[in-house]
Amino acid sequence: MNTYTHNTYTHKTYTQKKNQGKRVLSNRSDVSCNITYKCSDENMVDFGSREVNAVKARIRGQADYIEIDIADLGQTFEDLKFSLCNEFDIDKEDIVCIRKLPDVRITNDKDVKRIRAGRKIEVEV
Repeated sequence: MNTYTHNTYTHKTYTQKKNQGKRVLSNRSDVSCNITYKCSDENMVDFGSREVNAVKARIRGQADYIEIDIADLGQTFEDLKFSLCNEFDIDKEDIVCIRKLPDVRITNDKDVKRIRAGRKIEVEV
């Protein structure tokens, strides 16, 4: 168990002047408090360090991309085609070519293994 202390709360009192309609700080009654809590490290969530492990994909001619988890793409060209067909609800036979934008055509398993997170893929049907 670890103990964490976090300074979280500061309160300042404001009053409204009757005639001028301005908010002004009254006699500086600032209040601060510390919050101490105990929890184990496996319950801690770090929202700031999440890496993006997805590629952006679209059908050629469409403006919008969808994100596909890179693990779902698979390691082979056939797995990639299968994943894209499932995401876009198209038939495997309808795919003319797959490109890694701006100008790299994906044609085999080695090309699929080179796809990294954050890249853009375009499917021509």
